[in-house]
Amino acid sequence: MMSVQCGFPGSAKRHPANPASRDTGEHNPDEYHDLNQRMSFQLPETTKNYRGEERRVGVEVEFAGIEAAQAAAAVSAVYGGTVEQANRFLAHVRGTSLGDFNVELDAQILHSDAYRDILGKLGIDIAGEELGERVEEILAKAAAKVVPLEVCSPPIPLSRLDSIEDLVVELRTAGALGTARSPLYAFGLQFNPEVTSLEPRYILSILQSFLVQFDDICRDRGIDLTRRLLPFVRSFDDDFRAFVCRPDYVPTIDALIDDYLRFNATRIRPLDLLPLFAFIDEKTVLGRAAEPTLIKPRPTFHYRLPDCHIDHPDWTVAREWHWWLRIEELAAQPARLRARMAAFAAR
Repeated sequence: MMSVQCGFPGSAKRHPANPASRDTGEHNPDEYHDLNQRMSFQLPETTKNYRGEERRVGVEVEFAGIEAAQAAAAVSAVYGGTVEQANRFLAHVRGTSLGDFNVELDAQILHSDAYRDILGKLGIDIAGEELGERVEEILAKAAAKVVPLEVCSPPIPLSRLDSIEDLVVELRTAGALGTARSPLYAFGLQFNPEVTSLEPRYILSILQSFLVQFDDICRDRGIDLTRRLLPFVRSFDDDFRAFVCRPDYVPTIDALIDDYLRFNATRIRPLDLLPLFAFIDEKTVLGRAAEPTLIKPRPTFHYRLPDCHIDHPDWTVAREWHWWLRIEELAAQPARLRARMAAFAAR
């Protein structure tokens, strides 16, 4: 079985391709614009979570071009709330209409001022306000070359998920830049949709649906080259894909978690199941996973594949969300899913 590298060949940064051009790899801006104009935020077939409540979706948007204070102001402009600036690299927007948002540079060392301790151990004292600000300025400029700023939403009810488009417009207006703007950028859009069941058959069907459609998603969305070179956009290992896409694979939840960890002890996957599995069996998952302190147990899938093209005026979150719905749709149709797995295994 062959694994198709995610995205189009070539080294040029590009905006996402549209389905009409997938055979040639050529991007037709007019077709892309028309497609997105028609795309609205659709709801999944199952709108209740495993507790019987309205499903919610956490959204994470990565970008560059503006600072945490500007991004926090954009959040507040859309959802209200009070901005609390922890430092130059971390801000919170408390009490919005949806809950609390976090805005942070995606580099843990900068969040808690730990860099001050490290510099202190090197004999560099930045206790003075002016020197501290100069150091932060240097760190901010250096980090902006490669490290994305990230807006992390609270869990958003499906009925209000379309409001994230208003936030995208506000961030774009403020100057946010997407992954296509520099060869060094590798910015993504991440969804954390709540599960509708904790049963192994349901979880496995979502995983299988993702695995057999992975190459389709990559062709359709033209995943950015820089992100393709990083582990979280590459496909799962071929051996794992073959193992879980067998028609006779009907594991218990314990076996499913064990098999997943055996192949994927890392959270760096395009569909990360470690938060969900940690919610089900925290002791086992955190005891075996790499970087357990970064795993936040929650009853959601962690879909990390889409690019973020926030500065492109025709790019929409709805278009990326559409592909997640395709994953759920196929997972809910056992006969179609079995046929796709059979075709996948025959390649």
